[in-house]
Amino acid sequence: DLFTAEMPFLEPNASVDFNLRVKVSELELSPTDGVYLMGVHVLQRGNNVAIGRARTFVPVVAAKPSNSLTMSSLVLLNSRPSLVRKGVLSNDHLAAEVGQNGRLTALLKAAESPTTSFTVDPALIRELQTMAGGYQVLDSEGTTSPGTGQADATRWLESFERLQSSHDGYRVLYGSPDIAALVHDGQENVLSDAANANKLVESTRSLPLLALPGGGAADAAIAEAAAALHPQAILLADTSADGPTPLLAGPDQVPIVRFAAAASKGGPGPDPDNTPIHLRQRMLAESWIEAITARDDLSHGKVRLITTAAQAAGADRRLEAPWLEQRTLSELLKSTPAAWSEKYHD
Repeated sequence: DLFTAEMPFLEPNASVDFNLRVKVSELELSPTDGVYLMGVHVLQRGNNVAIGRARTFVPVVAAKPSNSLTMSSLVLLNSRPSLVRKGVLSNDHLAAEVGQNGRLTALLKAAESPTTSFTVDPALIRELQTMAGGYQVLDSEGTTSPGTGQADATRWLESFERLQSSHDGYRVLYGSPDIAALVHDGQENVLSDAANANKLVESTRSLPLLALPGGGAADAAIAEAAAALHPQAILLADTSADGPTPLLAGPDQVPIVRFAAAASKGGPGPDPDNTPIHLRQRMLAESWIEAITARDDLSHGKVRLITTAAQAAGADRRLEAPWLEQRTLSELLKSTPAAWSEKYHD
C-alpha cells in the first residue's frame, strides 16, 4: 500500500517512489532458463483495473551460456549545426543540451566509462568553442541577442578535453551531413569537403574517422562512397547490414561495424517503453539469446550506439552479465572481420 491515513492520495502530477522485491522461486516460472516478460500493475482501492502498469524483459538464468559475447558501447556526440557566422548562432538550442541536465551532458557522462568509446562531430566542438568565447543568437527579425550558454559550454569543453585525453575516441564527418542524400544526388564531393573540414578544429584533427550514414542505413553505393573517405570503419545498423558478427569485411577493405538497432527501441509497451531500464533489459535479453544460439567459432557480440539521454542513463549502469565481455571499439576493430555477402537492407 503506497498511501497512509495521513496521505491517502496524490496531488495532481505528484508521484511516489516504491521498491518491490520478490524471490524468483515465488514467481512459479518454468525451470528452463529463458527471457520472461515481467510487469507491475498499480491498483487503486481494491479495483482490479490497473491505473498504471509497466513491463520489461528479464533473463532468468541459472547456468552460464557456453558462448560469450563482446559488448562495445559507442557514444555519439553531435547536434544540429547552428553556426551562422563568426560569433553568431541561428538559435540557442546548444545551451540547453550542454546544461546540467542536458542531452550532451548526459552523453558525455556516459562516455566516461573505462570501456566506452566516443565519436564526436568536429562542428559541435567548433560551435561550443564559439559559445565559450561569448556569442550572439540570431532571431527571426535578423537582430541578435546575447546567448545564454557560455559558462555551460566552457564546462562541457573542459570535460570533453579530459575525456579525449584518456578514452578511446573517433570523429564523424563535419556537420554530420546526410550521406545517403548526397550520394544519390551525385554530390560525393560534399562528403570529401566534410571530411577535410575536420582541419578547422584543432582538437579533433588527430581523431580517426568513422562514417555514419543517417539511421545507420546504407546500400552498396552509399557504403562505397563512405569507404572512399578512408574511415576506420562504417557504422551501420544490424537491420541494414545482416551478418554473423558485429564486425564485417566491407568494401575496399573498410570494415563494417554493425550496431544493434533494437538498442534504441526498448519495449515492450505500454508507454513509456524507452526508459533506461527498458533499453537495458532489451539489450540483456537479446544478447543472452544470441549467446545461447551461436553455433560456430566466430566472435559474436553487440555494439551499442548511444545517442539519447535515456540510452546514456542506461549506459551509466554498465551492462554486466556472465555472458558479456566489455571492450572498446578500437579493441573490436583489431579482431578479424567476418566475411559476408555485402547485401544491404533498407
